[in-house]
Amino acid sequence: MIPTALLLLFGAQAAAQPPLIPAFFTGEKLYRICNRPNGGQCSMYVAGVLDGLFYARSRGGPPTVCPAPINNRQAAEIVTDYLERHPDMQTRAAALGVRQALADRLECPESSSETVSR
Repeated sequence: MIPTALLLLFGAQAAAQPPLIPAFFTGEKLYRICNRPNGGQCSMYVAGVLDGLFYARSRGGPPTVCPAPINNRQAAEIVTDYLERHPDMQTRAAALGVRQALADRLECPESSSETVSR
């Protein structure tokens, strides 16, 4: 039998966790998630999309962004700022907003053999 104190402690911890987010959603939903305390959900979603872009490039897809020395949180801030400045992107797929925001900020240098695909 589990003591009542442990049940209360577990219940308090479960209530403090951020809500789950759907796998597919709009830029508006991502913008709302990124503008509230979210336990890292925003930055991890952005990092996942960025990883997908790099993976696609490694498999022969077009380069959309160049690697840069930024972390997940910084990438999420770039995306949040972009979605705020481009509310039209909030009606589109969240992943598209992430791709466009990062392509705008992490462009490949002109001297690079890679080009940004938009």
